[in-house]
Amino acid sequence: MKPWSFTTRSRKWFASLRVRTQLLLVVNTVVGVATLGMLYLDYRASMDAAILSKQASLADEASAISEAINALSHHGSEAVQAYLDGVCTAMDTKTSPGHTVQAWQATGQYFASHTAHVHSESLSRIRGESASEPTLVRVSESASPVVASARATALRRALVLFVTSVVAAAIVNALLLRLISAPLEALSHRVRTFGETHTTVDLPEPTNAELATLTGELGTMMLDLVRREEDRAAQLARARRLQSRLMAGASSDPDIAIEYHPADQVAGDYVEVIELVGGDRLICLADVVGHGVPAAMGAAVIKALVVSLDASELSPAAVLKNLNSGVCRASLPEDFVTMIVVRVPALGGPITYASAGHETCYVLIAQGQLTELTSTGMILGIDPSAEFEDVELDLDAGDVLVLMSDGLSESVDRDGKLLGRQSIVRNLTRLRNRTPKSVAESVLNSARQHLDGRAAADDMTVVTVAVAVAKQPQGVC
Repeated sequence: MKPWSFTTRSRKWFASLRVRTQLLLVVNTVVGVATLGMLYLDYRASMDAAILSKQASLADEASAISEAINALSHHGSEAVQAYLDGVCTAMDTKTSPGHTVQAWQATGQYFASHTAHVHSESLSRIRGESASEPTLVRVSESASPVVASARATALRRALVLFVTSVVAAAIVNALLLRLISAPLEALSHRVRTFGETHTTVDLPEPTNAELATLTGELGTMMLDLVRREEDRAAQLARARRLQSRLMAGASSDPDIAIEYHPADQVAGDYVEVIELVGGDRLICLADVVGHGVPAAMGAAVIKALVVSLDASELSPAAVLKNLNSGVCRASLPEDFVTMIVVRVPALGGPITYASAGHETCYVLIAQGQLTELTSTGMILGIDPSAEFEDVELDLDAGDVLVLMSDGLSESVDRDGKLLGRQSIVRNLTRLRNRTPKSVAESVLNSARQHLDGRAAADDMTVVTVAVAVAKQPQGVC
C-alpha cells in the first residue's frame, strides 16, 4: 500500500468519526504517549541514579581500603591479603553479592573475592576506585541487586505516575464531554429537529466562547430560514390558488370525472374541459416535464396558449400544432410537454383525438375490452414544424374514455418496482359498467396502494368520460 494512500484513508476514517470520538482519541493518544515517555525517562533516570550512587559508595570503600593497606604495608603482604579477604567476607551480602577487591602496590598485586571465578572487569559489575599513593584499589560487586532495586523503585514510581495519568486523562475526558462533545451533540440534535420541523427550536446554553459564537450564528440562520420558509409557504399557497384556477374543477356533468394527485404542492399536470360553440367538448390533458414550481409554470403556459386559441373549428391535431408552436417559442430548450386532446361532438358522431407523445390512454368498452389511445405525433416543445394526426373512434353508449398522465404507470413501490401499464390494464378490465368517477378513483387508488405510503415522484391525473353517442362509420382524418 502506498504511504499517501494509507494517509488518505486514515484521514477519511478520522473525518468520519464523531467529534466526541475524535477529541477523546486525540487527547488519550497524546496523554498515553506522553505517559509512556515519562515512564521510560523516569525508569532510566532512576537506574542511572542508583548505579551512580553505588559507584560512589564503592569508591568510598576503595578509599578506606587504600588507607588501611598503606597502614598494613610494613606488616608484610600476608597481612594485607588477610585483611582484604576479611573485607570481602564481611561485605559479601545479599544486597552486595560477588564482592571483589583488587589492590596494586609497587611490591605486588593483591586480589580478594568471596565468589570463585569472578571477572572483575565484566560489564555486569559495578566498580569504584581510589588511588592513594602508593596504593591503587578497585572494589567491584554484581550489578544485579542494584538494578533490581532500582527497577522496583522505578516501577513503584511508574505505577504512581500511571495512576495519576489515568486520573488526569479521566478528568480531561470528562471536561471534553461536558464542555464540548455533549453541547455539540445537543446542538446538532436541535439542528436536526429544526430541519425536520422547520420551526424555531431553543438552542442549548453554550459552555464556552466558541460554542457561544456557533450557537449565535445558528440561531440567526434558523430565524432567517424560518422567515424564508414562511415566505415560500405563502408563495406556494398563492401558487396553489392560482393553479386551482388553471385546473378544471370537479365537473357537474356525471359523465366526466377528474382525479388529481400532485407530487408536490404545485404540479405540472394540466386538465381542461372546454365547451365549444355548438356544444362540442374539447378535453385536454397535458403533462409538463418534471413536477413542482417549474412544471407548474409550464402548465400555466399551456393554459394560456389553450385559452388564446379559438378551437371551435380546429381538430385536435390542429390544436396540438398551434400549441406546439407556442411552447417552442415560450419554453426553455430542455422543457417539453406531452398532451392528448379529445373532441367529443355534441350531436353524435365519431370522437376524435390526437396525442403528442402522451402516455397511452384507453377506451374501456362496455363489454370489458380495452382500446389503446397511442401517440399520433411528437411531444410538444421540440420541433416547431412537427405534424400531428387525428384519429376517429366510433364508440357505443356506455364506453368510457380513460385519460391519464404517466405518473400512475411510473409510480414506484418500496422495492423500486414500477406499477407499469400492464397492472393498469388488468385493473381497468375489471371496471366495466362503472361510473366515470368510480373508474377514475379506482385507477388512482391502485397507484396509491402501489406506492404504499411513499411520496409520489410525479403528478398523477386521471380523466374519465362516459360516452353516449350513436354508432358512426369509422374513419381517420
